[in-house]
Amino acid sequence: MLCRIETLLEKQKQAVLTIEEEKELDGYEELDDYLSLVNRTIRDLYLSQI
Repeated sequence: MLCRIETLLEKQKQAVLTIEEEKELDGYEELDDYLSLVNRTIRDLYLSQI
C-alpha cells in the first residue's frame, strides 16, 4: 500500500492525476487523518493513567 501512495504522490508532482487517482489519494489521506486521531486518543488515554 505504501508503494502505491508513493507512486500517486510522485505522479502528482509530475503530472495531473486522473479523477480515480485523486479519489484514491484522498481516501488514503482520510485514512491517515483517522489513524492519527485514533493514535492521539490512545496516547492521551495512556498518559492520563500515568
